This record gives sequence, structure tokens and C-alpha cells, in this order.
Amino acid sequence: MITAGAYLLSLLILSRLAHPSDEQRQKVSGFLADLHEGWKSFRGNRALWLMTLFIMLLNATATVVQTTIIIFAKEDLHLASSQVAIVISAVGIGGMAGSMLASRLRLSWGLGVLFGLSAIFHAAAYLLLFFSYNSYMLIIALFISGLATSFYSVCAYTFRLEQTPPELIGRISGITGTFFRIGMPITVYLSGWVIHEWGTAPIFLMSAIFNAAVFVVYRATFLWKLK
Repeated sequence: MITAGAYLLSLLILSRLAHPSDEQRQKVSGFLADLHEGWKSFRGNRALWLMTLFIMLLNATATVVQTTIIIFAKEDLHLASSQVAIVISAVGIGGMAGSMLASRLRLSWGLGVLFGLSAIFHAAAYLLLFFSYNSYMLIIALFISGLATSFYSVCAYTFRLEQTPPELIGRISGITGTFFRIGMPITVYLSGWVIHEWGTAPIFLMSAIFNAAVFVVYRATFLWKLK
């Protein structure tokens, strides 16, 4: 019910936004024609598809870590379900702090730098998870992760909106959203095998190394200089 109420409130707010007149709306065409037009626009925007590639890579590790944290807290730290819920709330607190800082940091550093640094913050959080041996270290790691996720999400979705013509936003969102999540099933499956064989620690270490490597590659691209 709370979720339904939030969606209803969002609908009321969005309904008040200005929208194109009927004359400006794109004529109705077939599904394949619409998809082709969206794909053509997506592939023609080098910055957008390259950013989508990096988001796909970072999402793959984020999903695995989010799943592994529960297993780590329950089986390695032996926390009760109520304690796990309290610990996980650190992600939300970090996310709230990040959302309040994101706009200001983007103006100071630029979108490209902030997005890249979110990968480093994630790597630091995952490395701290690897060394965590109590709930206090876990809370700090999750706070940093929430902060990084907020920076990353604000940059990723804001950039997609800024780079997409209003009439193509639905198609571009569908295309990029598919790519955002394409690596998740693979990494989640592999992580299950790794956890079964060696426990949760290797997941955190490999995710930290992977995020750091992604940052190094990202730093060498023109995306770093995006404003």
C-alpha cells in the first residue's frame, strides 16, 4: 500500500509537467520502426552508448554484492534478521547523504568525474566488506556503498535523460535499461558457485578489484571530462 501510494503521488506530480502538444508528438508507427529509430539514435550517440557499457559493468558487481551482503551478515557475522535490517538501513542513510551532495559535486567536479569516482567509492566499500569482521565495519562499508550508489544513479539516469530527445525517451530507456541489466544473471549465477566453494569473501574482493579496473579504463575515456 505504501508503494502504491508513492506511485500515485508520483503520477500526480508528473501529470503537472509540461508536455508537447499533439502537433509535436511523433506519428504512430510500427513497433519495429519505433525500435529501429530508438536504436539508431542510441548508436549515434557515442557518449550515451559508452556510458551504458560502463553502467552495465558496474551494475553486474553491484547486484552480486547486494545479494552477498545478506548471506555474509547472516552466516558469517551471525546477525539476527532484525539486526540485518538495521545494518542494511546504512545503505539508505548513505544514499540520502549522496543525493543531497550529488548536485553540488556535479557542479564542482563535473558529471564525468563524479560518475567515475562512484566506481572508486564502490571499490572502497567492497574492500572494506572483505575485511569486515563485525557489524560496525559492515555499517561503515554499507554507508559508503549507499553514498556511491547515489552518486552513480544520479549521474547515470540524469545523463541518459539529458542525452535523449523527449520523443525517444521511452525507447532509449528500454534499450539502455536492457543493457544496464544484461550482465546481472551471469554474475549472479557465477557468484552462487563461488560462494558455495569459497564463501562470501572472494565476492567482495573480486568486486573491489573489478570496480577499480573499470575506473582505470573509464578514466582514459572522454567521459571523464563530461560536465
